[in-house]
Amino acid sequence: MAPARRLLSSPEWLPPEWLAEARGAIAARGAFSIFSDAELTGMRGDLESLPWVKGVKEVERALPRTVRLAVTPRSPVAAVECDGALVLVDEESIVLPVATFPAERLAGIPGIVRWRGDFAAPQIGRAWNDPAVQDGVSVALTIPKFRAALPGVQIARIDVTNSGGKVDPRESELLLVTPQNVKIKWGRAPRTHVFGELTVEAKIQNLARVDRKFPGLRGVSVVNLRFDEPDIFDDQGQWVQRPTAMAPPADAESQR
Repeated sequence: MAPARRLLSSPEWLPPEWLAEARGAIAARGAFSIFSDAELTGMRGDLESLPWVKGVKEVERALPRTVRLAVTPRSPVAAVECDGALVLVDEESIVLPVATFPAERLAGIPGIVRWRGDFAAPQIGRAWNDPAVQDGVSVALTIPKFRAALPGVQIARIDVTNSGGKVDPRESELLLVTPQNVKIKWGRAPRTHVFGELTVEAKIQNLARVDRKFPGLRGVSVVNLRFDEPDIFDDQGQWVQRPTAMAPPADAESQR
């Protein structure tokens, strides 16, 4: 009798260590029948128990002895600087195992940093139970919107030292830092939904206004996005006159 074939479908960027682990998990079951729902459920369970697997679905069951399963891996959205190492987390703050990722997959992923106090020790495969990390992740999830509206502005780090106002409740809870060390006072994390806090879209729109006056934020040291109008400080720490808001489209004017 021909050996059973267990085939896996996964994204091309999946680290080789993870792929080998998944193949080993389903191969360990030995012989099986493609007509056994219990066996296939068990295989899915074996895969879903891996800390980097978000979901598994059956794609194909074909005679004589072939099963194809599709694995949805957890994708890194941020790298937490912890104990001198970088710990990758996904959109749910799940801690991912160490793996070899293609460089392009990690390009643009921001670091989450804290200059005062240590992060709690992470547990691989579980959500990082630290509100500061979760605040940082909620900002990291807005990065695609940044890239779409501000292609010339990159976010290298998300400083969560003041998360929850622990250091100074009067200051911005989160600080976004560009590769050129421009500091963007973001305010509270998007996940908090605090009344009066500007939306992510409003903050990015205000930052885009600053970017139009200072392309790539060159010549700027600090931008405060906490209020309706952005505050700007130049390289000398001097306040800069705010840029005017863009005029509404003509068709919007005509509808008033």
